[in-house]
Amino acid sequence: MDYFPKPALIWNNEFEKLFTAPKVGEGGQVLKQVSLSDEKLKEKLQLFCDIVNEYDTYKLSGEGWQTLGFLLYLYEAPFIWRVRDLYDLADKSKHREDVPIAVALIGQGKTGKSTLGRRLAAKLTGALNFMGSGEFEERNKYVNKAISDVINEYLQTSGPVSPLMIDDVRPDLTTRQYFEDMIKRN
Repeated sequence: MDYFPKPALIWNNEFEKLFTAPKVGEGGQVLKQVSLSDEKLKEKLQLFCDIVNEYDTYKLSGEGWQTLGFLLYLYEAPFIWRVRDLYDLADKSKHREDVPIAVALIGQGKTGKSTLGRRLAAKLTGALNFMGSGEFEERNKYVNKAISDVINEYLQTSGPVSPLMIDDVRPDLTTRQYFEDMIKRN
């Protein structure tokens, strides 16, 4: 049984084309070809470059590199689990833990972290799983516990999902026993 999210987009080597997987609950394994015209691809690439340039020019000096790294990680996200499996099959010097399954944006106020995730990266990659920590307040007064539960549900999803992005995670999230237990379980 697979306990990790399936990629929303799948590259098929046989056909050398990009396909989109069926959504959860649709059933069947029919893949639909995703076609980006030259003009659409050019627009996406221009937006990618504009975002990186914006952070390099108008935010704290040199943040373009971090922005680039974050966006590239989002593009790699559908293949992270496959890459981790390949590391397991590689020689003894490679470890699956060398391939991160999460990325964190760290900065103090008004550096553009939320904007990068919610508005820019989501638009660029089609990632729709962006949540602010305030959204967890109503679910549970213990925000970190609620976030752990959402991550657990996400990891148990068997259908295609986009990368999960959570804004303003409490700093002590990863030190909680329930978070550690959830990671070990998955």
